[in-house]
Amino acid sequence: MIILDGYDKRFVKKSFQFWLCIILGAILSILVTAYSAYAGLKIGGVYWPILATSVTSLAILKISGKKDANLANIMQTAGNTGGMVAAGIIFTIPAAWMLGIEFTYIQITLIALIGSLLGLLFSLPLRKNLLHLPYPDGTAAAVVLQSSQESTDKIKILLYSLLTGGVVAYLRDGMLLLRLSFIGLAGGFLIGGLFTGVWFFGAMVSYFVLSGVDRIALTNAGIGIIIGTALAYIFTDVLPLLKTLAKGWRRGYLGLIFVAIVLIASFTHVSLVITVFAIGGAFLMASVAGFVTGQLNIDPMEIFAIIVLLAVKFLLPADFSQLVTLAAIVTLAAGTAGDVMQDYKTGSLLNTPYQWQTVAQIAGSLTASLVIGLIIIAIAKTSGFGNAQFPAPQATAIAAIVKTQTVPPSMLIGIVLGGLAAVGLSFFKLGLAPIVFGIGMYVPFSLSLSLFLGGAIRLWSDYKKRTETNRLIAAGLIAGESLVGVLLTLISFVKNLL
Repeated sequence: MIILDGYDKRFVKKSFQFWLCIILGAILSILVTAYSAYAGLKIGGVYWPILATSVTSLAILKISGKKDANLANIMQTAGNTGGMVAAGIIFTIPAAWMLGIEFTYIQITLIALIGSLLGLLFSLPLRKNLLHLPYPDGTAAAVVLQSSQESTDKIKILLYSLLTGGVVAYLRDGMLLLRLSFIGLAGGFLIGGLFTGVWFFGAMVSYFVLSGVDRIALTNAGIGIIIGTALAYIFTDVLPLLKTLAKGWRRGYLGLIFVAIVLIASFTHVSLVITVFAIGGAFLMASVAGFVTGQLNIDPMEIFAIIVLLAVKFLLPADFSQLVTLAAIVTLAAGTAGDVMQDYKTGSLLNTPYQWQTVAQIAGSLTASLVIGLIIIAIAKTSGFGNAQFPAPQATAIAAIVKTQTVPPSMLIGIVLGGLAAVGLSFFKLGLAPIVFGIGMYVPFSLSLSLFLGGAIRLWSDYKKRTETNRLIAAGLIAGESLVGVLLTLISFVKNLL
């Protein structure tokens, strides 16, 4: 029996402490959403925020005099939800603006909420089947939540790095005194040396070896490599998993699928036929995402969306808006599935009942969905997407796929090369590496360079066995700089309205 400060677990849901942790975690989810969206649009990646939210949750509980790992786990489960909600939206919805379409705040909110809840619902029946997998970040979070003196040191490290990142952002964007940013460097550290090296190799090939080639052709080639990798991923990784996951699909899904179809058909502009494809894609890719995350600690959520997007685009008549919505729902479902399975892994190691974490996940999804639309619209109105300030590489790829009527030769070459590379590298468990090579071909070279330098620092950190501490520093720098950046963007947006 688990006791939380004198409350038997059967009554904890009615306790003040439990619901206070849910509320605080939901507020934390807003902050995680904000910094994940801002940083993700800049560097094309969102990282598992579970370690940072675990440390933050411990800090909040220590301030109140509590030292309960399960209560901290509830809070961090709600808090880190915002990272994947942000990722699902920023990887897809900015494509609408690139295509000349503007989504409303209500539309973005509903898409975010429906997609994230689908990922949660489709993960529940597979929970028992998948928790034997490593889920490295979920396991690491359990260790952090159980620690005592170590957690105090981690809290200080995270706090100092948060403040440093925030001060740098204010001096740069608010006072115009600096041209310094830690986001690319810290992001490269979190991505790691291998993938940043491949990313930078793609940039080197694009900007030096193929310097005389038209930039549009290079962009198409890079996007083609991403598409080819996605198609190869179906055959090398997704299809072999279906039999493994089938046991978890036998119960509980028909009712969930019906509810999801009603929600999407009723509250979005998507047709019933496209809705069925969206649900089917979300169902399949959420299941696969949970499995892949458990093994690799990577959730290629946008690749799952591209797979479904390609199938629908060439099979059914659909306008740009419906295709972007489809991609967003699948991406959100896949991202949430990976995130919630990391949380369930933490809970299984701490003996936190999964029902409590499910409530926390719903609360975090709700608050994250309520703020992400405001952030996206503010950035769209003040800066735009697909530029040097906010490259949004995944959304750029989504937009290119949506609008293409015939495959350009350069994109076709990229598809072939990406598919062949993915198949060959899959034997070394590196089948996703061509994705970052393709992205490196069309994002600003300065971004690729900063990510590469961050990855090099990560290799040095791994060698010196300082990675755990430095991961918190990197996460804090990104969070601090991004939160201030979002705040300044929102202030500018409001001023423009006035």
